[in-house]
Amino acid sequence: MPEFGTSIVCDQGFKNVFENGEPVGFQVRIRISYYRGIPVSLLEGYEVVVDGEEFTNKDISFSLDGEKFYTMEELGCQTKLRWEYGDKAYLHIKKPGGLKRGLHNVKVTQHINVPYLPFATGFYQERKMTIV
Repeated sequence: MPEFGTSIVCDQGFKNVFENGEPVGFQVRIRISYYRGIPVSLLEGYEVVVDGEEFTNKDISFSLDGEKFYTMEELGCQTKLRWEYGDKAYLHIKKPGGLKRGLHNVKVTQHINVPYLPFATGFYQERKMTIV
């Protein structure tokens, strides 16, 4: 299903993530694709594809503030933590060595378990982004 009406992937925030000076993955800043805020427990998960390489929930962690990250499994228990429409969040994707500098084709699919639908919706956005 295509995006609902807002860009999921933000212009800024696409960069490698480092621990102890070594690249351990990369980050993508995102917005909620739904038309209003939701508890993060309704996020069913993400798929991220960069230059044809797929990353799934086991590789991805989520944060609203860029400080406290949750695995997709942990998000299911966070019923009081809300992601408001318009707020930006962070995805950290595990990839030893990070991404090479330069232009990358990035696709993010966001699955939201909307309470009034019997299935999780899947919204996506694909775009070119640069690691500097």
